[in-house]
Amino acid sequence: MWRRALVASCLAALGATAAAAVETGLSIEAWGDAYGHGDPALQVTAKTPALCESLDVCGTQRFVCVAQSSGFDKLNQTYAQIKAVLEQAMVDADAQTGGAPHFAPLTPLVRCR
Repeated sequence: MWRRALVASCLAALGATAAAAVETGLSIEAWGDAYGHGDPALQVTAKTPALCESLDVCGTQRFVCVAQSSGFDKLNQTYAQIKAVLEQAMVDADAQTGGAPHFAPLTPLVRCR
C-alpha cells in the first residue's frame, strides 16, 4: 500500500492526481532518500535522473539508477559498466581455472516467467 502512496505523491509532484497514479499501475522503488528503479514515466523523480539508465525487464522498459555523481570508490559506474566488468571477470576466472568450475556467464539480474 505504501508503494501506491509513493507513486501517487511522485505523480502528484508531476502534476497528476493521486487517483490517476493508482489507475496507471506505475511503480517506483526508493533506496534511502533516492529513487532507484521503476517505470520510465517516474524517472524524473529520481535524485539524479541523468545518471539513470533504461533496462529491459522481461520485455518491460524500466529505469535503474546505479551510478552516483561521486567518483569515490567507483560510485560513478553505471549498471552497464558494472555488468561488463563482472562478465569479463567471470570469463577471465574460467580461463585461469581451465573452465572447471564454470563461473561465466553472469547470472541474469531477473528471471522472466
